Amino acid sequence: LYGTCAARDFGCVFRPWSNCTREALRGRGAEGPLVVPHTVVGHYDWTPPGALRRKGRFFWRLATVAHLFRLNDVFERRLDEDQIRASIGWRRGERAVGMHIRHGDSCRTNIRRDKCVPVERHVQEARVMAELYGIATVVVATDDPAAVDQARELAPELRFLTLSDFDRETLQSGDGVYLEQRMDPAYCRKVGCVSPDEVLLFTLLDLALLSWTDAFVGHFTSNLSRLAYMLAVRRRRRLLPYISVDGPWCFHWQACCTTRSDGSSDLCPFVEA
Repeated sequence: LYGTCAARDFGCVFRPWSNCTREALRGRGAEGPLVVPHTVVGHYDWTPPGALRRKGRFFWRLATVAHLFRLNDVFERRLDEDQIRASIGWRRGERAVGMHIRHGDSCRTNIRRDKCVPVERHVQEARVMAELYGIATVVVATDDPAAVDQARELAPELRFLTLSDFDRETLQSGDGVYLEQRMDPAYCRKVGCVSPDEVLLFTLLDLALLSWTDAFVGHFTSNLSRLAYMLAVRRRRRLLPYISVDGPWCFHWQACCTTRSDGSSDLCPFVEA
């Protein structure tokens, strides 16, 4: 994940989250990374006591994201909005629907195995958003190299924009292979290596593009879709119109199979490859 960054921690991308340093933790006897089991999600349900609790789970997850997702100086320069917009032909002030299409490793490994939503469904929902809000431009983030061309054929009346200087074919993994494995030098020779630096940069670029849009089509079983939507809400300081093609927003990082009126939900079973 950290590629060639020597620090090997989140400081490679983000501003410091606290004054607590790795050295200070080691001085207190804390060693190694924090590993959270797949089934542990209850701590994400925390909200402050008292009157502030009424703001709800989404508000407090958003507050957390707003604090954590503060890019360091290096990545702030690399994610210059004017340069990125110019690179795909997206003018400032031009309203757009953000569309996330995930057709990569998760379609062949876990709970979404053989269940990923086709491009046609995404385009159908993008058309709904475009007609409702008078938008003619769709900004696409995807790991599917064929998705944008397919979308253009399906909806020629819309203008589809995406980053073109990254070979998304490299994000297509074999059956049962996670992208993380392909970024691990000790493992990737078996399954095909991909550059962690490139994956990190273009993931951040796709997130940035989606966060600048005015409406959203994605799938909330994906953490990237959830994060992109929260970043867009943070930027606009209001909820944006959205359509999820495969499930509800979750307050934790797993997938929610059932949600109730009070916001609680059941954890979907995690299915290994």
